[in-house]
Amino acid sequence: MMTHFESLPQPSTQTPENIYTILEDFRQMEHLFPEGKVKNWQTDGNTCRFTVDGIGEIGLIIAQKEPCSRVQYTGHGKVPFNFHLSVLLQPTATGAQVVVAADAQMNPMIKMVAAKPVQKFLELLCAAIANV
Repeated sequence: MMTHFESLPQPSTQTPENIYTILEDFRQMEHLFPEGKVKNWQTDGNTCRFTVDGIGEIGLIIAQKEPCSRVQYTGHGKVPFNFHLSVLLQPTATGAQVVVAADAQMNPMIKMVAAKPVQKFLELLCAAIANV
């Protein structure tokens, strides 16, 4: 069963182009992940792997890119559940609006345990992206 999670929109003073440049290269992304919540960060630029408190080890690979508007990542390697993570960028008069969304295939037991940590992670990640 797919479960949808979505952060609240966050305003950014950066342009969608500036944010997109960071999001399309994992080597530039480590500082975006919530400090203290993400450990064991590893990347080769095209993929990354890290551990999230309360969720477990996650691997990501870029699945789709729409220049300056959307980057979609998907699970890579051994992951606790199948998922897609998307960062959506909308231009505004003062920069951009950022939303981070995830669709995860979780059984009811995993959802019960992981839903709050996933939602919190998305909110923290969205705020970090908006404040690059």
